[in-house]
Amino acid sequence: MKALQLTGSEAIVHYRIIILWLFILSTSHVKAQIISLKNPSLEGTAGLERAVPPEWSIIEETPDIQPGVYGVSMSASDGDTYVGMVATTYIQEGITQLLSHPLDSGKSYSLSFDLAYTARYSWTITYGGFAIYGSSEFGKREELLWSSGIFTHTDWKQYQAVFTPSKAYNYLIVTAYKQPGDSVKNIAGVLVDHFSDIREVIQLSLSSENSCNGDNGVAVAKVKNTDDEYAYLWSTGDTCSRLIGVKNGVYHVTVRGLKKKTTTYGMVNVQASELSGKVNIHHVSCNGVDDGIIYVATRGGVLPYAYHLNDAATDHADSVFSHLAAGTYKVKVTDAGGCTAVIDNIDLKEPEALVIKSLTLTSESCAGAQDGKLVITAEGGTAPYIYSVPGYINAQSDSVLKKLSPGNYSYSVADRHQCQVIEDFEITKGGRVCAVYVPTAFSPNGDGVNDVFRAAVNDYVTNFSMRVFGRWGQQIFESRNPDNGWDGTFKGVYQDPGAYLYVMTYTDSKGQDMKQHGTLVLVR
Repeated sequence: MKALQLTGSEAIVHYRIIILWLFILSTSHVKAQIISLKNPSLEGTAGLERAVPPEWSIIEETPDIQPGVYGVSMSASDGDTYVGMVATTYIQEGITQLLSHPLDSGKSYSLSFDLAYTARYSWTITYGGFAIYGSSEFGKREELLWSSGIFTHTDWKQYQAVFTPSKAYNYLIVTAYKQPGDSVKNIAGVLVDHFSDIREVIQLSLSSENSCNGDNGVAVAKVKNTDDEYAYLWSTGDTCSRLIGVKNGVYHVTVRGLKKKTTTYGMVNVQASELSGKVNIHHVSCNGVDDGIIYVATRGGVLPYAYHLNDAATDHADSVFSHLAAGTYKVKVTDAGGCTAVIDNIDLKEPEALVIKSLTLTSESCAGAQDGKLVITAEGGTAPYIYSVPGYINAQSDSVLKKLSPGNYSYSVADRHQCQVIEDFEITKGGRVCAVYVPTAFSPNGDGVNDVFRAAVNDYVTNFSMRVFGRWGQQIFESRNPDNGWDGTFKGVYQDPGAYLYVMTYTDSKGQDMKQHGTLVLVR
């Protein structure tokens, strides 16, 4: 059995945003059921522990008549006394009363009372909690009709419970109430006073179908009670249960039970259906590729939504458009009520084409050196780039691809989005014998012929070093690059003609550490 909730739903043929209230206001007349409780103010002897007021009985464990027990000194909200109760995981204190007339199955009732919380009550009380049960026999909590939820106010506050029993009940039970699944260490407590009569009420649900253009809203009043006939009067003067084609605004309705002479009042707020949308985009990854994506996020309106791309004739149930080329797009969103939102000027971009601006090929320097080299300059696409020779050189960020043997290859350049350029190239075989030749003389006279002393390297060498020493053994030149040579100066001063000593070390293409030294002659 479920307690009557203050929300509800109603199936509606046209589109809907259900904004639902449950309004329970009653004026009872001859035929509406009223059940009066005995001793509703819980009057008894103050300060009695493990006791209940007259006309009430203990349902479980032992409540107390307050004030005056366990340090509770708060004054009653009505009369002189009230009841205090606690609930733990193992006990649930409560009181009960045999009703003068049973609660009827399917009818809705209201009952008001005052509640308060106290932080100390023999134990430390974690929070306030209160529940109402129905029972067909004494001592049995048969159906939970209503519960308060957690509260912590220490002053008296009036509550109104509305409930609909699933069957007829002779007994009303009220207890302290601990939330289901709560920690074992937590304790709930309640101070209760000032019960009203139990009154049969009209159960009225109000809903609105909101407007997208300001003048086609709908307001609906529906009575869930089936044991009477009802008359409706709206603030517009209409006397039907459903207003159609109304503007945005608040509409009041009065509902009267013709047989039981009950009356209730309600209000419906018809609002504009504010449908809106925005997009997130995933731009095209590679030039000329159709992999752009538009994600549409929609708010408001009435579900379900339909989506149209660039005024397409057919709608699209999904809010994601994929496999799109670069370009400008428009998305129209339509909700179930025909309201629309248009998002235009959606610009999907693509990067410039990835191209190879230049290639520099270096063939094998000498037979067997395996020192072919490819230098690539790329542009366009989306940096950074990755370079490789599939099957030979793994992907690397360096655009210089080295140590290639003679043969035919393919290189690959890929950007951040894996856009690729793949082309073939060839490393030709070196025709000379692998060796390093050192001249014996040079003439640095500025005539452009033999002006620099350097080695003729016909090999792939590493760890290169060449040093030149003067006649007194002092070092006057050093280079670690075989392309750099000595121009015959030392600290900017031209050196005298004569004999000089050189020492050259390197590792050749076969991995051998080599050393060459000798005399060179400077001629002017």
